[in-house]
Amino acid sequence: MDERDWTDRPLEIGARIETPDCTVTRREVGELSLISGDLRAALAVLAPQAALLGFGETPEGPDFALRIGRDQALLVTNAALPVAAGWHAGGFALSPAGQGLARLDLTGPGAADLLAHGLAAPAPWTSPSAAILFCGHRVLVSGLPDGLSLWVEQGRLTSCCSFLAADIG
Repeated sequence: MDERDWTDRPLEIGARIETPDCTVTRREVGELSLISGDLRAALAVLAPQAALLGFGETPEGPDFALRIGRDQALLVTNAALPVAAGWHAGGFALSPAGQGLARLDLTGPGAADLLAHGLAAPAPWTSPSAAILFCGHRVLVSGLPDGLSLWVEQGRLTSCCSFLAADIG
């Protein structure tokens, strides 16, 4: 893609890029926190109902964690956590992520194909890590009942939106 083809800004929350097989929609993200260290201990304290998800796995509830690496995850919750940032006696650290990531939902029968267009290798559907390189940027991928969610760093959002618009446009 030529840099002159980029959009001048990322999608606004609620905005869409549509085709007959796939719709890309920017969604609200909730409260985001990074956890590291003993992830199971962190979830037991911070969000006991939250599942730790790998690549493309679909959350069953409103709170969930997307594994980034062996000892790091993005915790997504509906409410702010009542625990202070920093290291905790349970063997984990908590860092607020603010609105550092954006969520793009790819829905419809063409969602997996659209994701595949931005990958240099086949999608790792059985990976315990939700992290992958998409359009050359690290993103996290979670599942939806009818598609996928891409969790993209805010600074990379315009580039990813431009790729998606060019690919489905």
